Amino acid sequence: MPSWTNHPSGTMAAAELTSPGASPPSACFSYTTAYPRPTVPSSEWTLVRVKALGLNRAELRSRANLPPALPEFNIFQAEYHVDPPKVLGEEFVGVVEEAGAESGFRIGESVAGFIYGGGKAHDGSYAEFTLCHRRRIVVAAVPMSMVTAYGCIVLAGGLERRPEGSTVLVHGGSSSVGV
Repeated sequence: MPSWTNHPSGTMAAAELTSPGASPPSACFSYTTAYPRPTVPSSEWTLVRVKALGLNRAELRSRANLPPALPEFNIFQAEYHVDPPKVLGEEFVGVVEEAGAESGFRIGESVAGFIYGGGKAHDGSYAEFTLCHRRRIVVAAVPMSMVTAYGCIVLAGGLERRPEGSTVLVHGGSSSVGV
């Protein structure tokens, strides 16, 4: 988990995971306008006003009350947490509301980012605002599926260690990662 604690400032709207495993899926959540609004925990973080978000398989596991998978956290395994956060949400686009001095971002910038929704130490993007570390946020709209594909091919697959001209087989070409 991150080595910081958060001190909320005010409230925000959020879809809070209140009944994991409930059916239908919409019964898993309660909408509130009084959820604690996070603040930037350190100089490498941003607070983003969420404009749109994506759905991700890890969120389905959390919603179904299944444990998160440690391998999903790749280079962020220190943030692995057994329990899902109260607010799920892996990927988002939005506008920087607050920016830490070392985040590399400015207030008002349009950004895209990803955070780990099932098993991270802080809340996700099913809310009016979300926190994001500088290593997971970009000014361009790069979806999480692209980051996942990069992680599979380059990091896990060791593409940089392969000889030039190597072939890469993408299994499951109909998924967002395959695309």
